[in-house]
Amino acid sequence: MTGTIGVDHLVILVRDLEAARATYERLGFHPAPLGRHSDHLGTGNHCVMLPAGDYFEVLSVLNPTPANEVWRRMLDDREGLHLVVMRSADVAADCRRLADAGFTPEPPLAFSRPVRRSDGGSAEAAFVVSRLPAGQTGGVAVMICQHDTPELVWLPELMDHANGARGLAALHVVHPDPEAAVPVFEVLCGKDAVSRDGGRVTVRTATIPITFAPARTGEPAGPAPFAMAVRVADPDAVAARLARDGIPHRVEDGAVHVRPDHTHGVALAFVAQTAAP
Repeated sequence: MTGTIGVDHLVILVRDLEAARATYERLGFHPAPLGRHSDHLGTGNHCVMLPAGDYFEVLSVLNPTPANEVWRRMLDDREGLHLVVMRSADVAADCRRLADAGFTPEPPLAFSRPVRRSDGGSAEAAFVVSRLPAGQTGGVAVMICQHDTPELVWLPELMDHANGARGLAALHVVHPDPEAAVPVFEVLCGKDAVSRDGGRVTVRTATIPITFAPARTGEPAGPAPFAMAVRVADPDAVAARLARDGIPHRVEDGAVHVRPDHTHGVALAFVAQTAAP
């Protein structure tokens, strides 16, 4: 069914996974313990799980493998937001839908990572994903993801953040030709989800809006996901915390902004829980 897919999570690629974990902890998040993906993937991550039912992760290559060659190429270019992961209830069915529309998604790939449960036991969080060729998505890396064990991912103890984070609010993608990214999102989210305003294109997914726009001063030329906004209970409290910890930031129109050079390449904004994205 079209028009029902939203953003599941965003992937921030980093070169030093432990340094990135410490960075986001200083920003007031509670990163999950290290998750090591299946050996053939050779990657590891720290997820930042959010009560709204979405999340972001910092991810790095732990052992080079053929499966993570694409991540290594991206990291050769820059750290930062690199991948938009769309939520799917059935990756195989969505791959068929995309294929019917002329796209060639990669075959569904099942993988897992170990999770320590709150009762002290351990289990394997299981996923199925499919990546779309960047040449078919306007140069923006897009993946669809199916959670087979969501109860092992959104653990209550991981969703209590010192900065009051509640959920993702918006994603900004720098793109020299915003229209080039539209076709795949029309299939995934429905044509009615796409709107245009001047040179900007906005896709209102089932979870958060994604805006595609040409680069502004200080932004990469793109195409590249670049900025994300996170909803928090109290932006003023976030600003006070950042000031206390000596993290440079600015407050504008009620939002708290942290520059990419303090976040491993992400333009990060904290917005009020009730604010429109």
